[in-house]
Amino acid sequence: MRIFCLYFWREIGYKISCFFNPRQKWLKIPRDYHDKPELIEHCLFTCLIHYCEVELENFKNISPDYLEMVSENWAAHYQEVQELYQIIKFDLPLLRIQLAEIDENLHATDWLERSWPISEKIVSLSQDCCERIVKTKGFLWT
Repeated sequence: MRIFCLYFWREIGYKISCFFNPRQKWLKIPRDYHDKPELIEHCLFTCLIHYCEVELENFKNISPDYLEMVSENWAAHYQEVQELYQIIKFDLPLLRIQLAEIDENLHATDWLERSWPISEKIVSLSQDCCERIVKTKGFLWT
Protein backbone atom coordinates (compact mmCIF):
# COMPACT_ATOMS: atom_id res chain seq x y z
CA MET A 1 0.00 0.00 0.00
CA ARG A 2 3.01 2.20 -0.47
CA ILE A 3 1.51 3.87 -3.52
CA PHE A 4 -1.12 5.54 -1.33
CA CYS A 5 1.55 7.26 0.78
CA LEU A 6 2.13 10.92 -0.09
CA TYR A 7 5.86 10.58 0.61
CA PHE A 8 6.16 7.91 -2.08
CA TRP A 9 4.81 10.22 -4.79
CA ARG A 10 6.89 13.19 -3.61
CA GLU A 11 10.03 11.08 -3.74
CA ILE A 12 9.27 9.91 -7.28
CA GLY A 13 8.47 13.46 -8.35
CA TYR A 14 11.73 14.73 -6.86
CA LYS A 15 13.78 12.03 -8.63
CA ILE A 16 12.12 12.85 -11.96
CA SER A 17 12.70 16.58 -11.52
CA CYS A 18 16.37 15.96 -10.62
CA PHE A 19 16.77 13.91 -13.79
CA PHE A 20 15.49 16.72 -16.02
CA ASN A 21 16.87 19.60 -13.95
CA PRO A 22 20.16 18.58 -12.28
CA ARG A 23 21.03 20.38 -9.05
CA GLN A 24 24.78 20.61 -9.66
CA LYS A 25 24.86 22.03 -13.17
CA TRP A 26 28.46 23.19 -12.81
CA LEU A 27 29.70 19.60 -12.38
CA LYS A 28 30.18 18.22 -15.89
CA ILE A 29 31.11 14.55 -15.87
CA PRO A 30 32.91 13.48 -19.05
CA ARG A 31 30.97 11.07 -21.22
CA ASP A 32 33.98 9.15 -22.50
CA TYR A 33 35.56 6.26 -20.61
CA HIS A 34 37.34 7.09 -17.34
CA ASP A 35 38.48 4.98 -14.42
CA LYS A 36 37.15 5.72 -10.93
CA PRO A 37 40.35 7.46 -9.76
CA GLU A 38 40.19 9.80 -12.76
CA LEU A 39 36.53 10.59 -12.04
CA ILE A 40 37.32 11.27 -8.37
CA GLU A 41 40.13 13.59 -9.41
CA HIS A 42 37.89 15.33 -11.94
CA CYS A 43 35.10 15.83 -9.37
CA LEU A 44 37.47 17.12 -6.68
CA PHE A 45 39.15 19.56 -9.05
CA THR A 46 35.83 20.78 -10.47
CA CYS A 47 34.43 21.27 -6.97
CA LEU A 48 37.45 23.30 -5.90
CA ILE A 49 37.32 25.46 -9.02
CA HIS A 50 33.60 26.12 -8.48
CA TYR A 51 34.27 26.90 -4.82
CA CYS A 52 36.97 29.44 -5.68
CA GLU A 53 35.16 31.09 -8.57
CA VAL A 54 31.62 31.21 -7.17
CA GLU A 55 31.41 30.60 -3.44
CA LEU A 56 34.47 32.59 -2.35
CA GLU A 57 32.91 35.68 -3.91
CA ASN A 58 30.45 35.71 -1.00
CA PHE A 59 33.31 36.01 1.51
CA LYS A 60 34.57 39.27 0.02
CA ASN A 61 31.77 41.20 1.73
CA ILE A 62 32.49 39.72 5.18
CA SER A 63 35.05 41.48 7.36
CA PRO A 64 38.33 39.59 7.88
CA ASP A 65 38.07 40.10 11.65
CA TYR A 66 34.82 38.14 11.77
CA LEU A 67 36.25 35.33 9.64
CA GLU A 68 39.34 35.18 11.84
CA MET A 69 37.11 35.02 14.92
CA VAL A 70 35.03 32.17 13.46
CA SER A 71 38.03 30.14 12.33
CA GLU A 72 41.50 30.61 13.77
CA ASN A 73 43.30 29.45 10.67
CA TRP A 74 41.04 31.01 8.07
CA ALA A 75 43.81 33.01 6.40
CA ALA A 76 46.04 29.93 6.17
CA HIS A 77 43.22 27.85 4.70
CA TYR A 78 42.35 30.62 2.26
CA GLN A 79 45.98 30.76 1.10
CA GLU A 80 46.04 26.97 0.71
CA VAL A 81 42.86 27.00 -1.37
CA GLN A 82 44.17 29.78 -3.61
CA GLU A 83 47.41 27.86 -4.15
CA LEU A 84 45.48 24.70 -5.07
CA TYR A 85 43.28 26.72 -7.42
CA GLN A 86 46.36 28.13 -9.16
CA ILE A 87 47.83 24.65 -9.65
CA ILE A 88 44.58 23.04 -10.83
CA LYS A 89 43.36 25.85 -13.07
CA PHE A 90 46.63 26.95 -14.68
CA ASP A 91 49.66 24.75 -13.97
CA LEU A 92 48.21 21.28 -14.67
CA PRO A 93 46.57 22.26 -18.01
CA LEU A 94 49.85 23.84 -19.11
CA LEU A 95 51.72 20.63 -18.33
CA ARG A 96 49.09 18.60 -20.18
CA ILE A 97 49.49 20.84 -23.24
CA GLN A 98 53.27 20.35 -23.13
CA LEU A 99 52.78 16.59 -22.93
CA ALA A 100 50.36 16.66 -25.88
CA GLU A 101 52.88 18.62 -27.95
CA ILE A 102 55.55 16.02 -27.19
CA ASP A 103 53.12 13.20 -28.02
CA GLU A 104 52.50 14.71 -31.46
CA ASN A 105 56.13 13.97 -32.32
CA LEU A 106 55.90 10.20 -31.92
CA HIS A 107 58.82 9.68 -34.29
CA ALA A 108 61.26 11.56 -32.09
CA THR A 109 64.00 9.35 -30.75
CA ASP A 110 64.00 11.01 -27.34
CA TRP A 111 60.21 10.96 -26.97
CA LEU A 112 60.21 8.81 -23.84
CA GLU A 113 62.99 10.83 -22.24
CA ARG A 114 61.07 14.06 -22.83
CA SER A 115 57.56 12.86 -21.98
CA TRP A 116 58.28 10.76 -18.90
CA PRO A 117 59.31 13.61 -16.53
CA ILE A 118 56.30 15.72 -17.51
CA SER A 119 53.96 12.77 -17.09
CA GLU A 120 55.42 11.99 -13.67
CA LYS A 121 55.08 15.63 -12.64
CA ILE A 122 51.41 15.67 -13.70
CA VAL A 123 50.68 12.52 -11.69
CA SER A 124 52.49 13.74 -8.58
CA LEU A 125 50.85 17.20 -8.73
CA SER A 126 47.40 15.65 -9.19
CA GLN A 127 47.86 13.26 -6.27
CA ASP A 128 49.22 16.02 -4.05
CA CYS A 129 46.30 18.32 -4.91
CA CYS A 130 43.74 15.58 -4.23
CA GLU A 131 45.30 14.86 -0.83
CA ARG A 132 45.37 18.54 0.08
CA ILE A 133 41.74 19.06 -0.98
CA VAL A 134 40.63 16.13 1.17
CA LYS A 135 42.62 17.50 4.14
CA THR A 136 40.98 20.92 3.86
CA LYS A 137 37.46 19.68 3.12
CA GLY A 138 36.20 20.71 6.56
CA PHE A 139 37.07 24.30 5.77
CA LEU A 140 35.70 24.24 2.25
CA TRP A 141 32.18 22.89 2.57
CA THR A 142 30.96 23.46 6.10
